[in-house]
Amino acid sequence: NYVKRMTALLPVTAIYAGGLAAAYTYLSIKVSLARQQTKVVLGDGTSHLIKAVAVDKKDFTEERKKYDPLLTAIRRHANFSEYIPTCLILLALLELNGVGKTYIHAFGAALFVSRMVLTFGLSAGSVSLFRRGGALSSYVLMLTLAMTNISVAVRSGALSL
Repeated sequence: NYVKRMTALLPVTAIYAGGLAAAYTYLSIKVSLARQQTKVVLGDGTSHLIKAVAVDKKDFTEERKKYDPLLTAIRRHANFSEYIPTCLILLALLELNGVGKTYIHAFGAALFVSRMVLTFGLSAGSVSLFRRGGALSSYVLMLTLAMTNISVAVRSGALSL
């Protein structure tokens, strides 16, 4: 047993950070697999498209479709990494500042669900209901986490001189 009667500092945040890290690993693997499939080591295939159009005079539309799965995987991965760190920091600050576990779980679960919905929506190709709903819920959640942190700080006397 590697945990010997220790008190975890952020036990609730750790649950969501662990789940989100697993999801991020999955997205990373999807990018790697798409790179292998398209044989693109760096970037999103744009340089291959430019060569195909300019040098080889290939049809751009058909050539572009070859790289769509890679670009989608890259954007799903990047979008996830653009939001998760900030949200987890905000979640951890709430937990450190004594906000109740019920609220931390509610925020953590909402974060996890909103990001999974958006990730699924980004793979749909077009602007789907999942993509819109996931994006909107992510924005609302991040703003709510930010405002809750500000409220907790102000109520604790952070603005007192």
